[in-house]
Order: sequence, then C-alpha cells, then structure tokens
Amino acid sequence: MLDLLGEVNPSVEDPSRIIAGAVLLFPALDAQTRIVVADEGDIQVIAVTTPSLREALETQKRLQTQMSHPVEIRTLSLQDGPDLYRVFLRNFASPDMASRTADALGPVLRK
Repeated sequence: MLDLLGEVNPSVEDPSRIIAGAVLLFPALDAQTRIVVADEGDIQVIAVTTPSLREALETQKRLQTQMSHPVEIRTLSLQDGPDLYRVFLRNFASPDMASRTADALGPVLRK
C-alpha cells in the first residue's frame, strides 16, 4: 500500500512519514495494482508486503508450490520504521500474463 500511495502522490517523498493535514489520493485496489515493472524491465506481480519475515517466507513457500513463476522476497527498509518484506512473482513475458496471475492470486493468498 505504501508503494501505491507513493505512486499516486508523487509529492510525498516518504510514504511511511505522511504529514498531518496532507491531502492524499488513494489508488483503486484491484489485481492490476499488483503489477509493476522493475527498473531492469522485469514484469512483476506483488503478492504481499508485510513487516513479518515469517509471513513472507510462508507466503513465498505457498506460492512456489502453486504458481509457475519464480517467487522472491525483497527487503524494503523504511527510514524510521521496521523493515518490510515484499513477496513477488517475476519473469512474466507480457503484461497479459502478469494480469492473469494477479487475478488468480486472491484465492491462493486466502488459504
């Protein structure tokens, strides 16, 4: 969610430190918001971002058994807060493939 807030509110330099009284836009939360293109051009689907390494590892394991794409965890360090752990799938050949996977994530993540 912090990444999405940052994308639709470019004036917010650090989404983990929002000033009281700031006016924010909130993005639509659907499967398409899970799709990102990394700096190197890799199309990725974000499964979850959590402050719990244990939850990230459990989610990674579950996705590795049920999905056909590599599943990785990346640590996101916040300036004044705890680290966050992002679990994402990568190596999609097209945005359409990523979109189909993002649509299919709901039931997998609810288990």
